[in-house]
Amino acid sequence: MSAPPEPALPLRIGPRLALLLSLGAAVGQMFGLVLLLGLGVPLAPGLIGMSALIGYGAIFGLLAPRLGESPATTLGLVPPPRGYRLAVLLLLPSVVLVSEIDNWTAGLFPLPEGAENAGGGTAPRSWAYQLALVQIVVLPMVHELFFRGLLQPRLVASLGARRGVIAMAALDALASSLAVLNPRLAAPTAASAALLGFVRQTTGSVVPCLALHALTGTITLGAHFRIFGIGGFGDTSEAHTPLLWLLCAGVLTAAGIVRCRKLAPSKPAGGETPP
Repeated sequence: MSAPPEPALPLRIGPRLALLLSLGAAVGQMFGLVLLLGLGVPLAPGLIGMSALIGYGAIFGLLAPRLGESPATTLGLVPPPRGYRLAVLLLLPSVVLVSEIDNWTAGLFPLPEGAENAGGGTAPRSWAYQLALVQIVVLPMVHELFFRGLLQPRLVASLGARRGVIAMAALDALASSLAVLNPRLAAPTAASAALLGFVRQTTGSVVPCLALHALTGTITLGAHFRIFGIGGFGDTSEAHTPLLWLLCAGVLTAAGIVRCRKLAPSKPAGGETPP
């Protein structure tokens, strides 16, 4: 896994500090949930978005003075290589594969009866607007800037490319599942985060990650409201997605991975050997 040259990191974060920061963000999000519920904010998708902004915003606020003169560059908000849009589009079907991982973990961590379809088509329109805002804007922004923007380059510098991306994905999964006390989120989040981390590592920019996360959030939203009619993907009448859909998604995702590798420079930073 290769990486384009990046500017010197003004803020050094090792694995232990990365773990503490991830746990701090998760606990901060939990605190935000409790605080907002105590203030009378109704239980709705917007509550998740606001609490995520509280938790991750607090961490960024603490670290802001140490991000250097150009926080945007430090967080990877730099122009991506030409051709990244095709890679993002090819990787978009990976959302079907991640959904199937969630299907397999459903047996281990079943949701309460009725929770699976909560809000699906019968909730107020404001509920749908909140869900769209959270899935397409808020969560992609906070997670990409924190995990792929802030933590990943520093973990890669400390552990190497492969182990750094794996560690980042594990921290993302841990924080996401802990923040809402839902262990079912861990496996699909880790898989999605690993793919996003690969994109970050090969393109040297968080911009493609933001685009891919927002687009997969859009597709997931459509699946939630059952507009695709794919068994096991939004359509909960089937436990698993048909093999043909999974094979097609796998082929396109593999093509996207190949495309990302072609975007990476031949001489990655730090002398890493591409896989």
